Amino acid sequence: MTRWRRITSLAIATSLAAYIALVVIDQRNGTLRASSTLSTLLVLGVAAIAFLLAAFVNERAPVSMQTIWLAALAFRIIVAFTSPTLSDDVYRYIWDGHVTGEGVSPYAYVIEDPALDRITIPERDLANNPNLSSPYLPAAHAIFTATDLVLGPSTLSIRLVMIVFELGAAFLVVQLLVATGVRSSRSLLYLWNPLVIVEIAHGAHIDAAMTMLTLAALSATLRRPAAHWTVAPLTLAAATLTRPIPLLLVPIVWWLWSNRQRAAYAAVCAAAIAPFGLASGWGLGDSTDGTGVFGSARVYSESFFFNSATYNWLHHHLGRYTSDPGRAARIVAVIGMVVVLAAVAKRARDIRDPLAVMRLAVVPIAAYVLLTPILHPWYLVLLAALVPFLAPVMNEPTERWFLLAPWMLLMVIVPLSYLTYRDADVFDELASVRYIEWLPTYGLLMVAFATSSRPPQSSTVPENKSR
Repeated sequence: MTRWRRITSLAIATSLAAYIALVVIDQRNGTLRASSTLSTLLVLGVAAIAFLLAAFVNERAPVSMQTIWLAALAFRIIVAFTSPTLSDDVYRYIWDGHVTGEGVSPYAYVIEDPALDRITIPERDLANNPNLSSPYLPAAHAIFTATDLVLGPSTLSIRLVMIVFELGAAFLVVQLLVATGVRSSRSLLYLWNPLVIVEIAHGAHIDAAMTMLTLAALSATLRRPAAHWTVAPLTLAAATLTRPIPLLLVPIVWWLWSNRQRAAYAAVCAAAIAPFGLASGWGLGDSTDGTGVFGSARVYSESFFFNSATYNWLHHHLGRYTSDPGRAARIVAVIGMVVVLAAVAKRARDIRDPLAVMRLAVVPIAAYVLLTPILHPWYLVLLAALVPFLAPVMNEPTERWFLLAPWMLLMVIVPLSYLTYRDADVFDELASVRYIEWLPTYGLLMVAFATSSRPPQSSTVPENKSR
């Protein structure tokens, strides 16, 4: 066994030990948060170090795809034995699926509305934001409802479904890497990423479905078979109707789609949302009752911010000039996002190379991560699926790794935001955590910008050295 294979085996063994430790912590304490938070973060830190070590070795001695997949499946199976305590989103999923399965619009009532008492289940008391209706869009509810009807309302059911979606996303990452000329072993950057493993196999977040559908849309767009022109717009519409983040990719695919594909995407999105809006309201006014298709998301985003980077800085400094710094910060962030999307659209108009398209897709998603008022760890799952395409391919300078560095670093340190939950009775965001997460991330972003802006060096030997 070579030195590199021994190191890879060590990384796998360390990761397995770390994930088993998560199960032990969960079994002993009944949670991975509250009094277990520090132990959980220590274990996740060990898993992160093992992951980075494996990623480093993979560039010197590529790990076989069989090993990558077997280890990835083992990691997920182990973590699936923990209870989803690092987030309570899964209980909202169960409740929303149950409500919809009972024929009630998830946008018409807030959780605590007495009108829902007749269909109550235990998960109702565990679901978050009981004063709001569902913040999720129709495709997400279709997944929740199908899970409820087929597998029953349980955290295990939701986690199994999300793990299947996430493995589908992993399969598509591999296929897209091959299609764009990147070696398939780079899929290790996604398949062994502790953030992805924990947030899906443990947290069961709907981002797994959103990521798979988004990658399916990108794959169909790049292949562009005339006989299946509907696949790309339908899958991107489904992704957008799961969580709206994939909408940020429209400026890229717009130039790769035909007019009928553009129309199909818009029509499907509108047709899926309109019936709920007409029946339960849109939730776009000044009302704070938390109902309507967009009511919950609007109230939540206007009244809450967490673990943000640019938004938090704007909120702090704009407070000197306005009595509503939150609104001002959101406006500036939206303007920033519009500028990024305009630049992306302009660049996308001139590219057709599949690898260039996948790399450009990173830009709007990364901008969202930097500008959003709320950043939970699972918000990075889609970005985790895209960053492997930034890695250098043949004849490209190794400096391209600096383009991955900020996002890889953020993914391994963003779980520190779980320190907020160290006290079960107090929600207390730590400013020090934001500094630890974002200062090095922005520092590496500046390094990445500097290296990517540097003109390529000539490979010719200078005349005075060739004599």
